[in-house]
Amino acid sequence: MSRVSCLAGVIGSISWYSVQKALDRIKLQQIAMGYFQQTQDSKTFKWSYIRDISLALSVEVSEFLQELPWKPWSHNEDASYDEIKAAKEICDIIVFALVLWITLDPKADIDEMMESTFKKVEDRIKDLNYGFNRT
Repeated sequence: MSRVSCLAGVIGSISWYSVQKALDRIKLQQIAMGYFQQTQDSKTFKWSYIRDISLALSVEVSEFLQELPWKPWSHNEDASYDEIKAAKEICDIIVFALVLWITLDPKADIDEMMESTFKKVEDRIKDLNYGFNRT
């Protein structure tokens, strides 16, 4: 099984929240912890918080990779991985990414921005000189 199909299996097994539901819940947590108001009141705190959350996001991506047989030099076709642990790391990644969205407060509709991003990817897939068929 290829790494891409392994990842697709992990992602496909997640029962997706709606983006807005996740944003609302994270914002309530941020308010409860006092972070939301602090990021609204102080630009210095806001940028420091964005830096800290970005670092946490980076760590979660590293933890996700540690759950997969990602080392191209090992060439171990039978390498196993824990799908549940990998899926949990993906959830952590999503939460930290949404915390960044809330903190940045871009005054944009996330659904429209996501739709635009998906459209770009779909356009690339259609182009035979780009996309998944590219070598």
